[in-house]
Amino acid sequence: REYASFIQKYLAANNIPRAAEDGKSGGVVLMAWSGGNYYALQVLAFADAIDVEVRKAIEPYLRSFIAFGKRACIGRLRELPNMLIIFQTHRLGPSAHQPPHTG
Repeated sequence: REYASFIQKYLAANNIPRAAEDGKSGGVVLMAWSGGNYYALQVLAFADAIDVEVRKAIEPYLRSFIAFGKRACIGRLRELPNMLIIFQTHRLGPSAHQPPHTG
């Protein structure tokens, strides 16, 4: 709940435009790293536990979510529409993005 309230206050304080219908502009992309993914994903997974006013206030702004971290921190998380999973590696360049775990 606190994370969702923070997002709501951040959006209001920074005059962020709502996400466009096509999802290509406006709004915010949430990104979490390592263990922070657990907190960020709880906002999305348990949206019904957030106050209705807060949920209605932030929903038009949420464009996407990026989960970043080591495979062990993200586990068996699967990519959903508008979601990107990036596994942290020691490699640099385009090969650093690995597909989600499939097993």
